[in-house]
Amino acid sequence: YFIDNMGVFFVPGAILLLNNLSLLSEIWWKLVIIILASFLISFTATYFSVRLTLYLRRRHQLRKEGKAHD
Repeated sequence: YFIDNMGVFFVPGAILLLNNLSLLSEIWWKLVIIILASFLISFTATYFSVRLTLYLRRRHQLRKEGKAHD
């Protein structure tokens, strides 16, 4: 549903941005900083989440193999 109707969700926002370019020209550098910070935070959180998941899976697998040998 959302993919079929993406235009409905993004076109009004894009038109609003185009109508207010003068406001954006004053704060563009703040937006760039926020976007970069958000990217770095989400990238770091994803990295550590994947590392933790792999560690826990490996630990679980080792425990499972240890019980099978007993």
